[in-house]
Amino acid sequence: MHKDAMTDTRRRYTDTVAYFDAPGLCDGGKIEFTADDGAVPARICPDSPVYARARVNFNQAAYMYPAPPLYLGQRDIALPDETLYVLRLLVKQPGSPFIVPEKLSALEDFITASATYQKAHFPAFEDRFVYLTVRAGEVKSTNDDTLHVDGFQGTSVPRHIPEQNYLWSDTYPTIFAMQPYFVEHVDPALHNIHDCFAKSTAPQSLYSAQEKGVFIMDPYHVHMRPQVPAGTWRSFVRLTFSPVEVRDDTNMVNKWLPRGPYNRDDIRNRLVPYEGPASHASYGLRPMIP
Repeated sequence: MHKDAMTDTRRRYTDTVAYFDAPGLCDGGKIEFTADDGAVPARICPDSPVYARARVNFNQAAYMYPAPPLYLGQRDIALPDETLYVLRLLVKQPGSPFIVPEKLSALEDFITASATYQKAHFPAFEDRFVYLTVRAGEVKSTNDDTLHVDGFQGTSVPRHIPEQNYLWSDTYPTIFAMQPYFVEHVDPALHNIHDCFAKSTAPQSLYSAQEKGVFIMDPYHVHMRPQVPAGTWRSFVRLTFSPVEVRDDTNMVNKWLPRGPYNRDDIRNRLVPYEGPASHASYGLRPMIP
């Protein structure tokens, strides 16, 4: 959430966020491909709870049990030398191959490798909606440098198995918080859970990802973009494998996989910070304050 929105609940969330477009992205041709059906990549960190919780419906109590993101190693991605801002472009839906604008063909290997790993180690691959986010250029976004999660499930649809996100950035990589959060008492229809993360995160729990590393995170990974100096050129890629359609009119439209419009108001326009007691006391615990 944008910092000003945390202190002024009268402002609509969507009024605090700048959304960018990529005009002409789909003006050229397309490329189509699929996951590598013959490959079964080795499971990274086979004991990680990320695999088990991928098969269980989303549950806020799981924030009490932190786990590192899955690190798949280093990768070089040569994005076009131009500014790109692509937000949740649908590149695959159930029953379709991957369909990507040829202007993003540099991402084919990354998408194929991610899809192959996803298909081998996570459930319901054929039923997923897959969204691509790309940010390349001078950093302009204002709401992702505070702690948040992607794929938090509130009240708009019945809770379901979580999404998985494959992340890559060439510089100023994602920061992850590795600590328990006691937030099962937070009402997702009323309260902004990101505010709880911001208030309770200990600085010593923060860990930076490696530059040019590929990481898998799910909705239980509290994270943020680091503060980036003005004028810095940064490239960031996120590939989201969602069990449900993300019905958001800020999604960039793929003309070969058209969806929407949805005409839905962002629920974050109505959420307020949680002001009640924390639930750690119900476990017989209290925080140690230096």
